[in-house]
Amino acid sequence: MRRLGIGLLALVALAGWVPTLRAATGPIWNAYMIPGAAHLPGALGTFWRTDLSIVNPYTYKSITVTVAFLEELRDNSSQPRVTVSIPAKGQVLLEDVVLTKFGKTAKGALWLWTSDDSYFFTTARTYTGGAASYGQNINGQAWVNPGTGKAVITGVRSAGQYRANVGAVNWSNRAVSIRFDAYDAAGVLVGSRTFNLPPYGTEQVSLLSFASQFASGYLRLTGLSANDSEWIAYASVVDNATGDAVFLEERADDVFTERVPSNRLSGYWSGWLTTANFSELLKVNLYQYGAYVTAFLYDSTTGFRVASADGYEEAGQVVFAGRSNVFQYLGDTFQGTALVQSGGSVLSGTFTGTGAYAEGGTITLSKQASYAPREPSQSAASDGSDGAPAGPSRDARGYLPVLRRR
Repeated sequence: MRRLGIGLLALVALAGWVPTLRAATGPIWNAYMIPGAAHLPGALGTFWRTDLSIVNPYTYKSITVTVAFLEELRDNSSQPRVTVSIPAKGQVLLEDVVLTKFGKTAKGALWLWTSDDSYFFTTARTYTGGAASYGQNINGQAWVNPGTGKAVITGVRSAGQYRANVGAVNWSNRAVSIRFDAYDAAGVLVGSRTFNLPPYGTEQVSLLSFASQFASGYLRLTGLSANDSEWIAYASVVDNATGDAVFLEERADDVFTERVPSNRLSGYWSGWLTTANFSELLKVNLYQYGAYVTAFLYDSTTGFRVASADGYEEAGQVVFAGRSNVFQYLGDTFQGTALVQSGGSVLSGTFTGTGAYAEGGTITLSKQASYAPREPSQSAASDGSDGAPAGPSRDARGYLPVLRRR
């Protein structure tokens, strides 16, 4: 997932400005997606409606939230939208929002944001029934996966008393493809489906439509688009007798649990990073946890951190991506591969990138000392490193970085 921070991203396909999406599911944020919203009939006599709640947490100012409806199975680059003003400390409840605010008998997703970076909270309830209703609450999702990201959904059931629907939302202005792999409780792959979503597109299908033998288990999600796209995915398990539903969020697999490591690379390394424009002698602290690899690169003369990178090692190859930490090159990124050589004591590879790394180059490192393998909960400072956390590097709020654009 993204590093935490707020910014504004100009989206060419849309008029105006919208917030950069750089949060996880938990914290308050200035942009959210409600992946499932509807006003239409469903299976077994159900009729689904969505109520949307938005809270202004500020004690001293009102805020204005834009709400857009992303209708299923279409390019929503020019989506319908409404604005909602919320007084300080106030809440607005939009009942049956898809019909009352957008005039639609349809299903899709709701995208909410503020144009001035004001924070807010939001949740939705999608339900069926009349005087006695059943449904599911969906907290606003601020989590986004990169185009090639991976995630997992657990707790899925679709047999007997229950049925399951699965869906995905494209949170970007370019097409994206996401593969859903359904695994049963024994870890056997029982079905797969690829969602091909247009810009700001969304789709939801029955799990049994591509995994007819699925009873209970989990879903692995894999982004197939090597571009600056962003997406989220979900599942919904419905009780056939009552219509009661449970919303299941995804969780990013950003430590590459599907990869099988063959080395222990944790240690202190030194070597050269060379591009067409410059050559730099580096010292590197590298940590490996399973297949996950994270590294901190320093100028060997000044000791200043010049870059950081994350990736994975499998079968003797390290796939990595990173970014500059030098002020004048902030935002410059690189990605590449390196081979583990000489019994795990040499790393040698190539990379391409942007800005200072746009011409591409090579990196060659030799191991100077090994760090003992540690669990992520143990301290890394005792090994003479810079005190970077043992385990996947986390930002100030504790969230794991993932290989994605800035």
